Amino acid sequence: MNINRSASKELGKRLEARRIELGYRHEQIAKELAISQSQVSRACAGKFQTVSQTIMQICMFLDVEVVLPGLSSRHEERLTAKILKLWDRTPEGADRLLRLLDALDEVAAAGAALAKLPVHASRSVMTDRTARGHETSTEAANATKPSDKHKRQKRS
Repeated sequence: MNINRSASKELGKRLEARRIELGYRHEQIAKELAISQSQVSRACAGKFQTVSQTIMQICMFLDVEVVLPGLSSRHEERLTAKILKLWDRTPEGADRLLRLLDALDEVAAAGAALAKLPVHASRSVMTDRTARGHETSTEAANATKPSDKHKRQKRS
């Protein structure tokens, strides 16, 4: 999401203040989030034009709230209403929803980590998955098709 210059400067100041308060160096944050040190430096200096996934990661890591121009309290109200609608008002129901949200968070984090891998590394992840017995969609599709050898045998 695009952000104006004064808003990025203000967010950068809050990030830098929080980083100093927590005693982190730019390099430590970069290593922890698997991003470059220059990305952390630019974020803490407010030198960005969009609130990217990287900026959000840094904000979440430092526990800095991001108030985006396009995200209103109406969005928060709608999200809250949806979650409350799903909750059956029991402690067990609350635990189920929290586990679901935690699982969504893990999936999002895994997807972000996978997106950062070079192409050959993400292919090796898929190779590892198939070696553990998980089929890729291509393998599953091919498994339902008769092989060429099998087709030739049927014709004979």
